[in-house]
Amino acid sequence: MTQPPFAPNMWQQQQRNRGRSSWQGHRPPRGRHIKPVRNPTDTSSTSQQPQPQTTELNAKTPLSELQHKIKSLGFPQSCNCVLGLLDKHFKATIAGDIATKNSLPNRETLLFLVKTFVLCLPQGKKYRDEASLSPLQELQLLEELRGALGEKESIEHCYCIFDALFGRSGSNVDGDEDEFQSDELLGSGGRHKILYKLLSLSVSLERGTIISCVAVWMKNHPREALHLALALYEDFCVMLPNAGDPLFRLATVSPHIAYQLTQVFTTLYPIYRGRDASLPGIPTTEPHPPIKLVQLISHWVETSPEYLHQQQAIEGLSNLPLMYPQTVQSSIPSSKSPLAGLVQWCVVAPLTSLNNAYHQTDVSDRVPNGSDQSGQGLNPPMDTSFDRLMAGLHVKLLSIVLSHAKALTNWAFTTGDLCIIVSAVVGYGRQVANDQQQQQPGDLPAKMDECVERLAQFLQIAHATGVVTVKAEELSQITSSLPPNRLLNLFIERHKQI
Repeated sequence: MTQPPFAPNMWQQQQRNRGRSSWQGHRPPRGRHIKPVRNPTDTSSTSQQPQPQTTELNAKTPLSELQHKIKSLGFPQSCNCVLGLLDKHFKATIAGDIATKNSLPNRETLLFLVKTFVLCLPQGKKYRDEASLSPLQELQLLEELRGALGEKESIEHCYCIFDALFGRSGSNVDGDEDEFQSDELLGSGGRHKILYKLLSLSVSLERGTIISCVAVWMKNHPREALHLALALYEDFCVMLPNAGDPLFRLATVSPHIAYQLTQVFTTLYPIYRGRDASLPGIPTTEPHPPIKLVQLISHWVETSPEYLHQQQAIEGLSNLPLMYPQTVQSSIPSSKSPLAGLVQWCVVAPLTSLNNAYHQTDVSDRVPNGSDQSGQGLNPPMDTSFDRLMAGLHVKLLSIVLSHAKALTNWAFTTGDLCIIVSAVVGYGRQVANDQQQQQPGDLPAKMDECVERLAQFLQIAHATGVVTVKAEELSQITSSLPPNRLLNLFIERHKQI
């Protein structure tokens, strides 16, 4: 019996493979669906497929159709689409391209699209109490805003877009109530919450263009600026004291916002606040500036003294084709310039050593968490003595007046500022004298003399450089309520002879 030319098992395997090849590729495996592959060169069936409409969004597109098309993109593509429309609108406006501007949706439509698809604010009067974005969507929104604002070549173009997003001047603009409440900034919703998070992110990443836009916004919204400055200081210097490095470099990254923040902080913490100088709605009652805040501003003054004369640069950015009017009615009193506010700090500071209420305050209220009184926990390490900090700041200001006199002339320090400082010295001295728990009443005359001495030093240098221009008779009348001081009397007498 002859054997087959191959083993039986090989023959069986060959038969099984031949049977499988007869149906493989024609019958799909069970439970799966394989789409037929179409020849890319075959265009006969392409014309039969319905194509999506790609109608351009222009001025003739109805609002309902605009909403439908943008909404169909989904978030964050819808946000990016509206930001692109804003970019085209302001680019055409700044360039004077009327044809392109007229082909885009008008102002009211753009503002509505911003509110609906960028800020995602629910419709209605109580939308600020609602959270319409998830945490992930908020991060996506911040990234879209950072890209749209931070990549602009000119700050003018950037601020025009920024104003369309956050530039609400006053209440009830365009029939929309968006009042800035004392607890709204870090609340559950509202455009100010988004603005603060964008500022915090920009400070951490040191995005100077966006930060400068916030500085102009603070100038046009003084009441809201107080809350914004407080929240920024609390987050970077109190809650996370070791994360304060970006804030210490802020004057170099954006001198504009350092100017505005110094103006705000000297208004919030004037050391002495009279009865008629209260700030309604501001959550602070302690008039003395925290130690970390004094360290911060002293660092700004030392490393970037030019930030003290940024007023004209900020005012120049306000004269742009903005979507919101810039007339602001605020209950906040007119703020002094940063230089005048810092001079008041230095002049009135000697009296704080006699104020029991200030020294009975808990140290944690004046020294940030994570840092001791030796200053080793601060970044950068600095002196934590209030008196020595103010004395050093006083010397720095005198040096700046000498070296930056031309930039500070005629506006940085006015006669009204001098009257306020003199009233603060006299009022604070009376408050300390009337304190029934005064432990060292004999030191009051010496401290008052030190205050007047610092004021006389500043006036002498500021008058010689032209920063302060006041007549001798007016100067003598303003300072008549101060205790006698030899340096001040010599300055007034010499001023009368000129």
